[in-house]
Amino acid sequence: MVNILVVSDIRIYREGLREVLARNEQINVVGTTSTLKAALCCLVQSTMDVVLIDVGTAESLVLTKECAVNFPQTKVVAFGLTDSKREIIEYAEAGISGYVSKDACVADLVKVILRAHQGELHCSAQIAGALIERLSKLAREKRVPSSCDGLTSRELQIAELVSRGLTNSEIAVLLKIRVATTKTHVHHILEKLGVRRRGEVNNRLNDRYGSRADL
Repeated sequence: MVNILVVSDIRIYREGLREVLARNEQINVVGTTSTLKAALCCLVQSTMDVVLIDVGTAESLVLTKECAVNFPQTKVVAFGLTDSKREIIEYAEAGISGYVSKDACVADLVKVILRAHQGELHCSAQIAGALIERLSKLAREKRVPSSCDGLTSRELQIAELVSRGLTNSEIAVLLKIRVATTKTHVHHILEKLGVRRRGEVNNRLNDRYGSRADL
């Protein structure tokens, strides 16, 4: 049985997908949610095999990245994508394990969910070629150092979450640490990056690291 969390800010999508997917004996829709914060809370509280994300939902790309980094055992399937190679690659880099386009049917969605759960990617030959080409390009590029300005690996992780707009409380829940500990890390991060406000962290990380896909 594949336990699924459905994320969409459109209620009819959430309710419709729950009803349709419930007809499949291999799938169990554990819950549905409409926001990034609610989705992260669900993932902290319950073990999900697959998170089904509507790409039209606000912060869908951020949620995809958070799942990949902090819940690696959970597969992410994005639905509602266009056939644009650029868009699919963007979500692939964020950490999806599968995707379905706007023109996909329910049978396609079920197939992608089950294959993603098994560690298999269902995609066209054209998209497979584009993904391989992108991987080859990344391999040729010079990798960004994993640390800078004396930031520890934990501080880098928290700095990335701060740059995405998460509060200390949300970061604490996500990383399963105390709020006071998070505050201390944030204080050290601001000092080491030479900034005074949380809103400046994103710009400073971009200056220091450029693309932060590997952080």
